[in-house]
Amino acid sequence: MNINYAYSFIYNLLATHQIVSICVAVALVLFLWKKPKEFFKFSVFVLAMILLFYIITLMNDSMLGGVDNKHQMINETESKMSQ
Repeated sequence: MNINYAYSFIYNLLATHQIVSICVAVALVLFLWKKPKEFFKFSVFVLAMILLFYIITLMNDSMLGGVDNKHQMINETESKMSQ
């Protein structure tokens, strides 16, 4: 997953659903105003989940690249053996 793709996805989501985005922003501001300690705990939790998801997608992409290379090497070896 490319970080630019993630930014583009979030921007498009916020641009296409403006009313929902404004409501979420107002709710977060009210949450920050009324309960700042819980808001920062929630923010840390959300950032940790985003980081975990990003790391998992990076590992998945690297694993798929290795699997593709393995299949390519096997196919090349089999084609050379059959000649």
